Amino acid sequence: MNAISVQNVTKEYHRAGTPFHAVDAVSFYVGKGEMVGVVGRSGSGKSTLLNLVAGLLRPTSGSVVVDGVDIGGLSDEKMCLLRNRRIGYLPQGHSLIANLTVFDNVRLPHFFAPRDRNVDGRTEFLLDELAIGHLAKSYPAHLSGGEMRRVAIARAMMNSPTILLADEPTGDLDMENILAVLDIFASLANKGVAILYSTHEEEAVERADRVLQMASGRLTERMAAEMSHVG
Repeated sequence: MNAISVQNVTKEYHRAGTPFHAVDAVSFYVGKGEMVGVVGRSGSGKSTLLNLVAGLLRPTSGSVVVDGVDIGGLSDEKMCLLRNRRIGYLPQGHSLIANLTVFDNVRLPHFFAPRDRNVDGRTEFLLDELAIGHLAKSYPAHLSGGEMRRVAIARAMMNSPTILLADEPTGDLDMENILAVLDIFASLANKGVAILYSTHEEEAVERADRVLQMASGRLTERMAAEMSHVG
């Protein structure tokens, strides 16, 4: 069973009374333990697509199945519960809460979907796993871009999700941190996490198991020979 299955999904908006498709009849899948990259120009529909898979947007038509659940028929409450328990989400840019320490930022998702676990122990484990345990008492304003991204990944993995969605996760990082983030993703994929991310970075394209090209809301899969060239 695939972790993500999207079938003929369209998201329609209206601009000045004229309809347009931000996502247009898109179908694809992501298997468990697979890293899939989505490339395309700004405005091509990548962020909309990720938000549809996350259940933050509802499709105009088509189906999105996440971890065996067709999310189209879920109430907002049930969708929030599923997202908090099964989906880790990394939005674009810096999303940490400024007045919370690194430790509190990471453990925050637990309180939206509590589980019978040692939350502090889980937080410490994730911080150590991502080599940022020494930053536990620091605040976001004192972190570098790469450190903030690691904290955001730790927070996204707090509830042991089966799926990680990341919108331009390496877009504002230097090469050292780009490679570090990709190494973290590869490690998570090796543990069975399905990873779907949008990117403009050639290194992120090369590390993907498969690459999907998005243009004007339409999606096509790249052939292996094309994967070393970012469009």
